[in-house]
Amino acid sequence: MIVQTKAGDDYNGVLRKDWMDEVVLVTGPQTEVHIARSDIAEMHQGTVSIMPQGLDTQFSMQELADLVAFLKNTKWGAK
Repeated sequence: MIVQTKAGDDYNGVLRKDWMDEVVLVTGPQTEVHIARSDIAEMHQGTVSIMPQGLDTQFSMQELADLVAFLKNTKWGAK
């Protein structure tokens, strides 16, 4: 997700929580950003994958298939 605040700050990350009063984005391995809904000017889906470029070349086709299956079955936080 891409979130732009009314103050002009931009945040990119994975949407962890989408609550009435705030959204929580995961922006790094150990980093979350909490943004109050009242501070959000715009929020939309990003168009660029967060997977590092070239990572697919480091896995076999079976490993990639296993990764996709795992990701499809994973629940990412509560809404």
